[in-house]
Amino acid sequence: MSFPEMKTLAAILLLGLASPQPGASQALPPLTRPAYRVQESCDYADDRAARARWDANPGSEPVSSVTAGSRQVVAMSCPFKQKPAGQRFSWDKAISLNLARCSGLQFRFYCSDSSPVSGFSFYIHSGDGWYAAKFEHATPSAWSTIRIEKADTTIEGHPAGWEKIDEIRISAWRGGSTDTAFYVADIGPIDCDSPVALVRAESLVAGKERH
Repeated sequence: MSFPEMKTLAAILLLGLASPQPGASQALPPLTRPAYRVQESCDYADDRAARARWDANPGSEPVSSVTAGSRQVVAMSCPFKQKPAGQRFSWDKAISLNLARCSGLQFRFYCSDSSPVSGFSFYIHSGDGWYAAKFEHATPSAWSTIRIEKADTTIEGHPAGWEKIDEIRISAWRGGSTDTAFYVADIGPIDCDSPVALVRAESLVAGKERH
């Protein structure tokens, strides 16, 4: 190889090293540890570890583990452009929680472009049913703490109670045909400062929305 050819090759290699790859974790704002109690940090060592804990629903892409500052978070891809027939993308995670003395569940969330998403939904499974709630991400330049309050949920099926939570689900519903992704970390209960009882006729408020 001649000297000019070697210089050209070196320049190409340096350019490749300097250019961020699509979806690179450098694009994520750094995420610090939260002040609240965390049940599941989502700080997995690699993709394999993340996928062992999160199940992609049919038609959804497997999750990934990406870097946000000094830690790892879970990435969920929404290729609406590539899969125009899909109405939503969803992911499930087994989790054991007793929220009987808590006011709900919270987690950290980031999405730099939610314009192709008509809405996000969070589902909490118990028994033969779900507690479901919609949520929004209004700060595309920073992480948000999403709070799913018990009082704001609807009921689908026949859940066995907040003390017997065994699974959660996150969904992104189609609103456009542009690909996007969102990121999740630090799932934990919303602790109450004092004992609070939420009493409602759950059979009367069962939601009609599909899960």
